[in-house]
Parts: sequence; C-alpha cells; structure tokens
Amino acid sequence: PFTFSTGLRRAEVCALRWGSVRLDTPAGSFVTVEPSEGFTPKSGRRRSVPLLGDALDVIRRRRATLSEGAQASDPVFPAAGIRKGKGDRPQPLYGPALTRRIRLHARAAGLRPAEVDGERGRSLHSLRHGFGTEAVSNGVSVAAVQAALGHSRIETTQIYAKMLPAGLHDELARVFGRL
Repeated sequence: PFTFSTGLRRAEVCALRWGSVRLDTPAGSFVTVEPSEGFTPKSGRRRSVPLLGDALDVIRRRRATLSEGAQASDPVFPAAGIRKGKGDRPQPLYGPALTRRIRLHARAAGLRPAEVDGERGRSLHSLRHGFGTEAVSNGVSVAAVQAALGHSRIETTQIYAKMLPAGLHDELARVFGRL
C-alpha cells in the first residue's frame, strides 16, 4: 500500500530515511525525497510527497516499532538482516529484495505472473503507474501528479491523462451540466 499511495520509485522507497519523514505538521504529513548516502533521486531534485491514507498508516505503524536508539539516518524500510562490515545500524532494503517480496505476496494472493510483473517484470513500478492512473482518473491535475511522481517533463505524466470516452463525458457533464 505504501508505494501505491505515494507513487515513489523502488530506489526512493529503499533510500527513505526517518529524517525525511514529517508527521502532523501544519502542512500535513509528508516524506521528502532527497539525496542521501548512496542515493540520488532520478530527477536530481528534492521533492515532498504527501503521506495520506494507507501510506500514512504504514509510516505510523513503523514509527511505533522503532527502537529507542533510532536515528534520523536509519532507513524507514530496513533490510531483514544487518550486513557485515556496516556496523550495528540498520541497512536500507535492497531494491531487488523488495521486488522479490512484492512478487511473493502477489503470488500468495493468487495473482498470475503477467498480472504481477507486467510486460517487463516491473511489479513494483506498476504500483507507481497505478498511483498516477488512480490520481488522474479521480480528478487530480496532471501538474499535481507530475509534482508527486517527480517527473521532469509534463509529457511523461500525461501518459496517465488518457481518458475513456465515458470518463470524458462525466468530466464535461460535471462542468457543463446535462449535455
């Protein structure tokens, strides 16, 4: 639910640190995607992504389980074990391991690989696409979706703006009334 509710890329989820999480501020709850040790956002730019619904629930549950010695530099989604040579601090989740987890859960839910992996095997990335599609389909502006997804070009985000004729009819009817 976290990736579908935020639209974050796999590398962004893995690199997310507690110091980038802000809960219950006057501006709301959000995460900041920003450069950190070993990570640079694809766009190279820093951006804030709102935490709402399921994503906010996930973060609050994870925060409630933090140990007393947790640090801002600790990953929000740590690897299952501590890697040798890295000290005793939690290490970030490894991207391919996250992909494997998603596939395992999808298979356990009875989804066939084509429904899980898509044409290019990007099961986690398909959750990002789901975020964009769901947002645009429910009236979020393409510009707002572009900001949330961190696309540098609006043309990339406009992929999600493809509307079915019924959706177009509903949108126009909302503005112009009965046609």
